[in-house]
Amino acid sequence: MVEAWNYAALIEYLVDVQSNTDKALAGLQGTSDISDEQLLIAAYRATQFNAGVRQRTTYEELISTGKIGFIADKTLVSTASLIYDTRILDQVNDEGVNSAYRVTFRKSLPVAIQDSVSQHCGDRFVQTGDFNDIKNQLNYPCSTDLSAEQIELAVNVLRGNPAILENLRLRAMDVRTQHNNLVFSNQDIFNAITTIKKGSYG
Repeated sequence: MVEAWNYAALIEYLVDVQSNTDKALAGLQGTSDISDEQLLIAAYRATQFNAGVRQRTTYEELISTGKIGFIADKTLVSTASLIYDTRILDQVNDEGVNSAYRVTFRKSLPVAIQDSVSQHCGDRFVQTGDFNDIKNQLNYPCSTDLSAEQIELAVNVLRGNPAILENLRLRAMDVRTQHNNLVFSNQDIFNAITTIKKGSYG
């Protein structure tokens, strides 16, 4: 079930984003000794969001035609109902797209620098439906392929704009809230996803 995979993958994705918000905060606040390149990578990855793969049209068609009752796997049916009856996935997507930190970051750095970081350190492709490969969608070793001068320029911009740090703190807390909402506030969905992952879907 694509939606079950999407929910599980999004949880892992937020773990990666949270890790990078924390790393970028520590680097900008001077509480961690990381290289300028790693700071730039973490700061970029903290802007990322994952809209996932949605198949609501298929679900709504099954409901409207009454064919949902023909699906033998009742765990899949009940999980689909739980997922589509909550707006949590849409809320995570909306907050990611409209993140003040994302907007500030993208307005501040030269496009060529952002392009290079995105190309070399952006989202790692994960095959839809593969539950075993959803970890480290963002957290993997990489290099930006930027010159030392470009990296220094980018980090100076990040350090010199107070809005970057302020909005990054907000982003860090928003991502924590999103993760907690997916795992704890919607415990019924999380439990259903866990059941599917332990079954024949991976």
